[in-house]
Parts: sequence; structure tokens; C-alpha cells
Amino acid sequence: MTGDLPQVREPGRAARRGSGRTPRPPATIEDATFARLLVRNPPRAGEHAGGYWLRVAHDNGLMRPRWLLPAAGGSTMSLARVCPACLSKPDPIWLEPWGQRELPACATHRAWLAETCTGCKRPMRWGAVRLLACFCGHDLRSLPSTPMTAHAQRALFDDRVPLAVLLWLGALVLHGLDGKPLKKATRQRMQDVIALAHAGAEAVQDWPAGLHRALDACRVPRSGEGPALRLLNDALPGLTRHIRKIADPAWRALIDKALGEYVQASHREGEPLIGRNAPGARPTTVAGYARVAGVRPLRLSGAFDRLPGSEAARRQTAGGRARRLVTQDTATQARRLLADQITPKEAARTLGLTVRRIQALVKAGQLVSPGGPPHTLSRAAVAAHRQRLAAVLSCAPRPADATTLAHALRLWVPMDRTAGLLDAMAAGRIALHGTARTMRAANVWVSEKAVRAWVSTPQEAARSWLTIPECAERLGIKQEVAYHLVRKALIRTERVNSGRREAQVVPLGALEVFQGEFETLARAAQRAGVDHRAGLEWARANGVELVSGPGVDGGRQYWVRRDSSAAIVPEESPPQVVDEGWTSTAP
Repeated sequence: MTGDLPQVREPGRAARRGSGRTPRPPATIEDATFARLLVRNPPRAGEHAGGYWLRVAHDNGLMRPRWLLPAAGGSTMSLARVCPACLSKPDPIWLEPWGQRELPACATHRAWLAETCTGCKRPMRWGAVRLLACFCGHDLRSLPSTPMTAHAQRALFDDRVPLAVLLWLGALVLHGLDGKPLKKATRQRMQDVIALAHAGAEAVQDWPAGLHRALDACRVPRSGEGPALRLLNDALPGLTRHIRKIADPAWRALIDKALGEYVQASHREGEPLIGRNAPGARPTTVAGYARVAGVRPLRLSGAFDRLPGSEAARRQTAGGRARRLVTQDTATQARRLLADQITPKEAARTLGLTVRRIQALVKAGQLVSPGGPPHTLSRAAVAAHRQRLAAVLSCAPRPADATTLAHALRLWVPMDRTAGLLDAMAAGRIALHGTARTMRAANVWVSEKAVRAWVSTPQEAARSWLTIPECAERLGIKQEVAYHLVRKALIRTERVNSGRREAQVVPLGALEVFQGEFETLARAAQRAGVDHRAGLEWARANGVELVSGPGVDGGRQYWVRRDSSAAIVPEESPPQVVDEGWTSTAP
């Protein structure tokens, strides 16, 4: 049959030099070349230009279709992609969408196009394929096709998401920002395209949570000593620059919006993100919040610094400026803090005390808002303190030795015992006489005898704590041993204002707990009738738990747990710590 066909001479070397161009429509082919073909079928609707010449060569029995391509122009080295299922149909043609880079997939069969011949293991090129076979002879209809995932089908064909967007999202998911998502997304090998598109489709179908998970995965970890408040470009370097290079404006805006939601969600986490380049971010300055609140910016800035967690919401820039995370809730808390602030003079006028007395109450932890900044006067706390004293006012006749509270404070009550006296009054140990309408120190009456008796009582008796040296004296041990027990957290301590400084003290309850749980090894051995010099050997032989000592934690004296020693020898009544004239049954 091939002998009946007109003999078309292979173009010479000069003609083959122009073979680096893509096929063009048949109207531009030299009429002489086209006229010498026996079969001259016209192109079909939707047929690829290069595929048309493959079909013309097939119909005319030409073994090398590339002979026709130079006249059409184009590169014979360009990749050729096919859908094996479409070629398996009767009277097949190469479709125009197969040559498009925008979507290398078959919309009919919802599968990715094949680009590699499984016979010769090489990528198919226009100069090395026929209509139905590769030049190696392998049938193109038998090539395996990679099916799309359900999410990829829905994204590409139903939701019309551009493939370039899926590749960008897939590169971000699989490679992160360090992998240069735009560069990864421009790869054209089908195995890369398929992997990126499937990963991007997963993110699209769970929008925007899918993008947020990808951002969490590629977020640069914060160094342990760095500030919790971070700039967006520090946590996700180069992300906004990559987003601006996305060609599709609708998806670029959608990704910007999702990134803005991600930044806003970080404000409720432990590592908030800020930055003027954050999409949709229009950060309000402190001056702007100050104008709304009607206060000076410097005063509002100080209120922000006094809020709990202000260090985590503040960042020092390289230029020396302070950047803060200020949300609407933060601004509301700052305004409430400013409204609640009261000066010592105002508090003194409200309670009828001197400014020095007010300062003594503040040092004692009174007149400040619970959980608020330390040593800051609270209007609400001052009002509550006044109400607490007004609640115990007595309408009974005044005692014979009645004197005003202001007079008693001035003559008999030391400055550092102001808080204790007011607590005693609120507890009812010192009666107050007057009316709530005149709740001021100059209009409230007290018994001179009761006040002077309270002042003459040793201050320690009114305390609910002991210093560490006093604790050592109570336990009958050296101070060095007591300090070691405190460092090892065997004796619980707390910090209180004592006089003009803050001190570490032992609550009486904590000392009582310690005495109930622990005892010296010497005392435990003595109760067992063992010489104190053999006490360590006795304890180890009988399973007595050692909690402190030279061989345990480097302490100077051995201590054991009472529960472990009580199982061996009868337990004595544990010593009781009382607060009555410094008496105790402790050794």
C-alpha cells in the first residue's frame, strides 16, 4: 500500500535547520509540499496543530512525521503530552488542550496527561512521536495515566481554581518557605505537577484551615530568649513577597485575607504576630488610642506597660522604637486601669488619713487592685476599704476614754503598723464608733485603752509568719540548716512587706505542716533506742526515707519522713505550732 502513495522526498539538511519551531496551521504550509500528499484531510474542531500533522503523516503512511513539521514551523524538542484513554477511541485525534501548560489534564477522563514513554523511558517530544506510537514503537494507547484525587478534580474542574494557584499552595505545603514555593511551582515535569497539585487541592478544600496549617509548619521557631511578640516577616520570611507574585488577582486577594485571619488568630495565642505588611492590618498607634480615650499618649503607654503580660506584647525594634500588640480588649483594659487609678492625695482625702499612712497601706499590699500592677493605688480598692470599715461602725454610746481615730494614729500608732490597726478594726477587735456618712479618721471614735493595749502587744504576736532565723529557733536547729530546707522547698515560704523592705518568711501553717511530715534522724533513732551515731545505718537498714542530709542533697543535718519512721517505732504526738506568746512544744 505504501507503494501507491506519492514519494515525498525527505527535506535536505538546509530545510531541517528550521525544525526548531512549533507546528503552524496548514494554511501556512507550502502549497507544493501539501499538494504532493495523497491524503489531505482538513483539521478537525479542537484538534491540536501538531497533532494534525501527526494525523496527516499517519494517513499518508509516512514513517517520520517530523518531515512535515519544518514547513509548519515550531520546535520538535517540545514536550508532547497525551491522554491514552482519548487515543484509544475510534478515529482518534490529538486535542488542543493537551498542548496547554495551564492544565495538563484530560477533562473528559479526569486524569493527568502522560508525558513519558514506558517503552524507551524517555519524555515524549514532538519530533519523536507518531499519531499512536512512540518512535521506539511503543503504543501510546497503552501508557498508564495517573488519576486525579477527588479534591484535585473538584478544585480544577468544578471550582475552576487555576493550576498555578494549586502548584503555589502545594509547594508551600510540601517545601515550605525555605524551598522557594514559586520556584518549585514552576516545575513542568508531570510527577512534580501532580504532587504539587494534589497537595494544593487538599489545602483548597479545607480553606482557610489548610493554608493556616501550612503556615504553622513553615513558621520559623522563636528562640528561647527572644520576645514572644514577633514581626510577620521574622516568623514567615518572604511570604508576603511571594504572595504578591501570584498572577491571579482573585486568589491573591483570597490568600491575603486568609493570612490576615491567621495573624489575627495569633493574637489569641502565646506568640502573636504583628507587622505593617500583614494583609488587612491597619495598626492603630498609641496616639490614636489616646485620642479615643481622651488621655495623653505617654500616660496611655504607661498603662499598657502595667497590664499583665505587657512584656509579651511589647517588642523593641532595631531602630529603638517600641512596637506593641494592642487589641480592642487591651485598649479597654488600659482605659479601665486609668479610670481606676487614684493619687495618694485623693485616697488620703477619701479615707481621712495622711499621705504617709496611705503609702504605708500600699506597701502592706492594701488599697491596690487584686491582680493589678503592684504599688498602684486603686480607686475601687480605696472604696472597698472604706466600706469595710464602715460595715463595723457601732452606733452604741462612745466609751469614756473615746478619742478620734486621727488622734490615736498621730500619738500612739507607728507608721508601719497602720495596716495592722485597720485590720484589727475591720475584724472587730477594736470597736469603731460613728456613722457611715462621716467615715473619716477625724470623725470616727475609738477607745484609747483598746488602741494602746493593741499597740503594746508585741508585733510578732500579730504576725502569721516567722522569719527564717525565727523558724530555726522554733525548730531548734542551726540557721544554716533552716536556709537549706527552704532552698530544697521542704519548708514553704512566701514574700511579704516587712517594715520598709520585702522579706522571705515562713507562714505558721507551713511550719506546722513541715513538723508534721518530717523530723530529724537523731530524734527518730532516739525513739527507736538507737545511738545517734548509728542512726544512718539504722535508717538505711530499715527503709526509713531520708529527705535531706550530707548523703542526700549535701545538707548539714539528716531529716527523715515521719511516715517511714513511724512504721518502725511508735509515733509521738507531733509538735504543735501556736501563736500565743511564742509558746511551742517543739524541741
